[in-house]
Amino acid sequence: MSDLVITAPFTEDQVRILNKFQHSGFFHPFTCGDEACPRNSAVDDGILVATEKGWECKCGNYTQDWAHSFMVDEYSIDTAEETLNNIKNGNYQGGN
Repeated sequence: MSDLVITAPFTEDQVRILNKFQHSGFFHPFTCGDEACPRNSAVDDGILVATEKGWECKCGNYTQDWAHSFMVDEYSIDTAEETLNNIKNGNYQGGN
């Protein structure tokens, strides 16, 4: 894989940030690739959970060992979350 991705094993810090990214609303999260997964139609839509071993679906039938490298840039995630919240609240003043 290229430097545009990171591969498992993930560090403890990467796991924390990847899971934060999954729920940030910044991009569509990684989801289970098993079509038979009952979680795909559930409230959490089969959202994968990052572990040190890689991504796992709680159904136990799907794993993934890579992530985009930008997904562990916590500053970008925080900035995007703040911008999205400002837009939702009508407080966005445009990029300066």
